[in-house]
Amino acid sequence: LQGDDAAAAASSTKDRRAKVYGAVYELVQTDSKFFTAVEVAGGSSLLFVVVDSDKTAADLVEVLKRQRAGRVTFIPLNRVDASGGERRPPLAATQDAIPLISKLRF
Repeated sequence: LQGDDAAAAASSTKDRRAKVYGAVYELVQTDSKFFTAVEVAGGSSLLFVVVDSDKTAADLVEVLKRQRAGRVTFIPLNRVDASGGERRPPLAATQDAIPLISKLRF
């Protein structure tokens, strides 16, 4: 199992499901004209599973190992720096380039 199937196997209890928000592709929305761009830019990262914390991710990894249910990459929200700080490069400001992130809804 991989991606959604493995995540579903790991988050099978009600308590765990409350801590698992879903795969990235389930959590972002955009206009249909940007679907291909999002798929190309996101690639396999769209299958990463967002969870509430690194503790939940570690618990789910153990469940996956015990069940031999496959591999999943988790994004624990307590480890995400949403501000980007000064590390984020400036977005393109030209007429022929659109920052894709500005076209996503979370």
